[in-house]
Amino acid sequence: MNAFDYDLPENAIATYPLENPEDAKFLSYIQDTVKTHNILNLIDVLPAHTCFIGNNSKVIPARIVGFSIQKKALELFIIELLEERRDHQTAICHCMVGGIRNWPPHHTLNVTNDQITLSATFIERHPKEGVLIQFQWTSQLSISWYEVLEQFGTTPIPPYLNRPAEPVDALRYQTVYATHKGSVAAPTAGLHFTSNHIADLIRNGFKFEYLTLHVGPGTFKPVKAAHWKDHVMHEENVEISKSCVEFLCANPASTICAIGTTSLRTLESFYWIAVKILKNNNLAEPLFLEQDFPETQNWKAPENFNPWQVLLKWMHANQKQNINARTALMIHPQYKIQSVGYLWTNFHQPRSTLLMLVEACIGPVWKSLYMYALNHNFRFLSYGDACLFEIKRR
Repeated sequence: MNAFDYDLPENAIATYPLENPEDAKFLSYIQDTVKTHNILNLIDVLPAHTCFIGNNSKVIPARIVGFSIQKKALELFIIELLEERRDHQTAICHCMVGGIRNWPPHHTLNVTNDQITLSATFIERHPKEGVLIQFQWTSQLSISWYEVLEQFGTTPIPPYLNRPAEPVDALRYQTVYATHKGSVAAPTAGLHFTSNHIADLIRNGFKFEYLTLHVGPGTFKPVKAAHWKDHVMHEENVEISKSCVEFLCANPASTICAIGTTSLRTLESFYWIAVKILKNNNLAEPLFLEQDFPETQNWKAPENFNPWQVLLKWMHANQKQNINARTALMIHPQYKIQSVGYLWTNFHQPRSTLLMLVEACIGPVWKSLYMYALNHNFRFLSYGDACLFEIKRR
């Protein structure tokens, strides 16, 4: 993993969003040429028929800090809602807990505001990491778990920002097209787009469509293994609608620009799920894509293979308007990108799976581009500036 390390000075990390998102800049690497642009110049850099695919997952206020035990504060980080029974006002969540050693199993803690009393009971350790917690709330109103989180939770900004969440984060650590609640980290490449900018791009012939990947905390985890082959990828829930599949059927991969690594990971995951369906037309839900599935296949796409047509046929046969799946796909340096012509993304952390994905897109040249960006005062990580990469076909 040393090949994916680089020196990231602290002063290059953007700790706050720009006051005006349209003041951001981006680095383009197209036809082996690197250039610097203002965000609004995107309209002049890509062909007018380009189709953007964004991740419409919405960040939940996943961090709860109100509980304490033995006068010691606990921080609960909600990873995923597993079950909700709104009629009983209960929810079971997979969580990470700071200070878990102080919390005995099956012990219940309480926190109260003016309207709601929220109880949390530590059930058991999760098989992989973290714990299972049952939440129960009492309120005069019938409210959902996510509405409870709005009362008690805070925005889960990345740990490398080294500061508590502030009101500005609740607004700006969220894309303007976020609609489906479930992420505990923002699909940050989409933070650059304002509603006005999207409308202007559409007026000029660009197209936009959306899918969903609920971003998990694994996105922040550096790769600790000596080699990327030994890294175990995190799993995330993905969803694609019939309208998005039809959109992809109508537009070739060369015209598609994935907004962010999460959108790209979703598209690539559904490409391989289409391969699974082609090999086993009776494939049933729940659908799961293994980390190394592409490497285990002796796969050569048949002539005129269109993964989106395969998915559309499966949706018709199974009377589905959406396909839900879970993916552990690893996009590594030797992986061949199948589904897009461009990637719009941020500058990523050293030794991360996201840098591995970038190398899969453009090769090891990413390192010289990152050095260029550092030397030209680009802002790095979640609240930083952007990159536009043309996918290198191999």
